Amino acid sequence: MGKRSFGRFILDYSLELFCALVILLTLVRILFFPELPLIQNLVNAFALMAVLHEFEEKRTPGGFFDLTQNIGGVDKSKLDAGLASSFVMFYWVVLLALPMMFPTVPWLFVILICLGIFEAVAHTGIIFAGHLGKFYSPGLVSAWLMCGLSIYCIFDVNAAGIMQWHDWVIGIALFLLSFVSLQRLTLVAAHMSYREFLTNVRNHALGKS
Repeated sequence: MGKRSFGRFILDYSLELFCALVILLTLVRILFFPELPLIQNLVNAFALMAVLHEFEEKRTPGGFFDLTQNIGGVDKSKLDAGLASSFVMFYWVVLLALPMMFPTVPWLFVILICLGIFEAVAHTGIIFAGHLGKFYSPGLVSAWLMCGLSIYCIFDVNAAGIMQWHDWVIGIALFLLSFVSLQRLTLVAAHMSYREFLTNVRNHALGKS
């Protein structure tokens, strides 16, 4: 297998590789590191939720790429689905790896908490903005499970006295910055500008498209 074909394999199967990595590391944690600090245990739970969410979102009929076409006006014939998916998987790896490696830096974990809540809001909003005609969008169930985990984490870390007010401020700001950057990067794989995508979403929500 040449370098180019191997690279293509990584892109096309980034979701499956991400899932395999999470499962492998979870088994290693259970077998060899059963007693980890609170944040690291919660990060592991987020990793398993991420696997569930990405499979539901991208493997359910009418999933992520169909929604970006129908709501955001993305031309699927121009979309490199493997590249777009690999950007999302890389984002997850970074967001999970940082608080796992640096559990004493709480604001890194706040980014994950924010993502879990945002996913539920976004997937619920898509139902109405996208005029889907049913109370479901691919990824909705796992998104709300992730939101529940985020809410649990908020109470858990506050009870443990881990977070300070500045951790929340920094974490929320970095989540917003990182998520917008991910969206911009993902649209590179669709050869579409971020402004055009947002305009298409707004017009679709308002019934102008």
